[in-house]
Amino acid sequence: MPNILGLAAGYDSTGLCLDGLFGLGFGFIEIGSVNPTINFNMQTKNSNKINIEKGVVEYNHDMENKGINVCKAAVTSFKQENN
Repeated sequence: MPNILGLAAGYDSTGLCLDGLFGLGFGFIEIGSVNPTINFNMQTKNSNKINIEKGVVEYNHDMENKGINVCKAAVTSFKQENN
């Protein structure tokens, strides 16, 4: 690991920026948040519900990203190019 400074999840949600981010000197990069499928529908963004009577808290925070398949392909490609 060239550097102990890393980049937390939230900046690159697909893994498509790995070359550039490692080129900046980050020692590790977290990818995410990643959804199982493509998600660009932000109509339900930040819909939180609290039902005190039932003791239930629902937290729904949909994140825009291209899905797990795009993320997996990007990471696989990065690993192949850098081995």
